[in-house]
Amino acid sequence: MNHQNQFVITGNLGADPEHYKKSEDSAGLVTFNLAQNVSRLNEKTKKYEQAHTNWFPIRAFGHLGARVKSGLKKGDRVTVFGKIRTYQFEEPGGTIRYGFEVLADDVCPTGILSKAKASGTEGGFAEFGEEEISS
Repeated sequence: MNHQNQFVITGNLGADPEHYKKSEDSAGLVTFNLAQNVSRLNEKTKKYEQAHTNWFPIRAFGHLGARVKSGLKKGDRVTVFGKIRTYQFEEPGGTIRYGFEVLADDVCPTGILSKAKASGTEGGFAEFGEEEISS
């Protein structure tokens, strides 16, 4: 039985995706940070209020990265399917720190149909990932 690390998160892009090309033969790596707002019930007002924002660093490779770079921008809402990778690093003073990132298997626009209706375009899916990344 295969027990893989699987992670699913929905949130908004905190900035436009960034492209890093490894070589001329490589599609490279596209990175972005995903923001997920956390709400809490205010006992006095009985309304939900934003308590804080969780940030998730996302990495997309190859053709998936190209689709993300050409089809998404800051503020877009997406669902990311992937795996969590943890790592450790040493700071200049010798302190060991730990971090994580999400290695994306798929990135799906969320709520794109309502955006398409608001903008008057049909469908809403055609523009996502149709272009390739140019150097």
